Amino acid sequence: MNINKNLKFFFAFFLIVFFVFHLVCTLLHTLPEKYVFKSLKAFSFSYTNPLFNQGWALFAPPPSVNKELWVCYQHKNGKWSKWQQPFSTNLQNHQKFRITGDSKIVLAQSNILYYLEKENLLKFGQTVELNGDTNSVYFSALKFAVLKHLAKEKTEFKDIKIRVIFSAYDDSGNTKTLFYSINKK
Repeated sequence: MNINKNLKFFFAFFLIVFFVFHLVCTLLHTLPEKYVFKSLKAFSFSYTNPLFNQGWALFAPPPSVNKELWVCYQHKNGKWSKWQQPFSTNLQNHQKFRITGDSKIVLAQSNILYYLEKENLLKFGQTVELNGDTNSVYFSALKFAVLKHLAKEKTEFKDIKIRVIFSAYDDSGNTKTLFYSINKK
């Protein structure tokens, strides 16, 4: 009976030591490099890399570019609407309650704008106002989403204009704004 009690104690002690070891190694692996000695980082990497091969960090950096989508449309009578952000309600709903279906719309818009920016990154260095390529796959996806949104809102229109605004900080800390306009022909 005493052997059984010692075995349970040894097993519990081993589990606690392993759990603490695992927790410390995972924490050392995920902390930014400026907070951990290189030798400890290397040791934790040798433990975590074969088991959890991911390159994620504890904190994600903030986005380098803020992106906004603006749309205006021409009514059947020929008058143009004011510029508006078509998916702002989806973003507000997503921020209030993350489990709604709005998260998919917010993620899709965010990804499309991200790749639209990457597709035109070199052109933005040459100009502040850029007329977009209507043959772009990313523009096609963006236009499709905007048209679906307008149809869902039961908006009747004759023509649409789409404008994406990219805002970033330059080297001196000033905001630099780039405009990407795409007009439906």
